[in-house]
Amino acid sequence: MRPGREIPTASQGKYLQAICRLSRGGQRPVLQRDVVRDLGCSKPSVCRAAALLRQRGWLEPDQRALILTPEGREWALRLCQARRQLETLGVPEAAAAPAAAVLLASEGAALQE
Repeated sequence: MRPGREIPTASQGKYLQAICRLSRGGQRPVLQRDVVRDLGCSKPSVCRAAALLRQRGWLEPDQRALILTPEGREWALRLCQARRQLETLGVPEAAAAPAAAVLLASEGAALQE
């Protein structure tokens, strides 16, 4: 699967960004409990999200740790950059939700193809 083919949903983008941030840009594995604490969501939610991210090819198949694949890391970094751009433009945090970042990131992916 080529990068940019599948676009993360707002929820998937939220998890990708959190995993990237917690892993210091992919430098270390992240445990599900770290994401639970960071995002303030339930463990079952993180478990379901991780399974879907693995299915999409954005997380390595390791079941114990959350490790971004190169494509997952690319999406996470693209989403973080889009989020910063929205904040720079003065878009309030609530409006700069992952959905907006996904929209910007997907437009960037379409331009690169």
